Amino acid sequence: ENRMVPVQSKVADRLRAELFTDRSNPAQAVRVFQRYQDLLERTNIREALTNERERLLTELGEFLERLSHELDTFDVENLPSGRGLSHHARQMMWIEHLRSKADLAARPLMGFLKDLP
Repeated sequence: ENRMVPVQSKVADRLRAELFTDRSNPAQAVRVFQRYQDLLERTNIREALTNERERLLTELGEFLERLSHELDTFDVENLPSGRGLSHHARQMMWIEHLRSKADLAARPLMGFLKDLP
């Protein structure tokens, strides 16, 4: 295990560059995270990426806040059109879409961020 530390350090540096760029967004980070999930669960790599994980947690919180605000400021006139669907059915589909969006962003990161305060 001790012989793996230098390799894990290099892996952490490369993941930092790919996962946490200045122009990245939470959705992009989630996709990259899913790709490298097994590597990111290694203790040494996770510890090396603590600052970036905290930043990702903050960005994810802001993303979920925006979704919550979108739900709170819901305007029934701006519902997407649905052929043959009632107004209520379209409203339920839109709400389910927001819930799914939040779930897709948060669920894959739970293990990676679970040890953060």
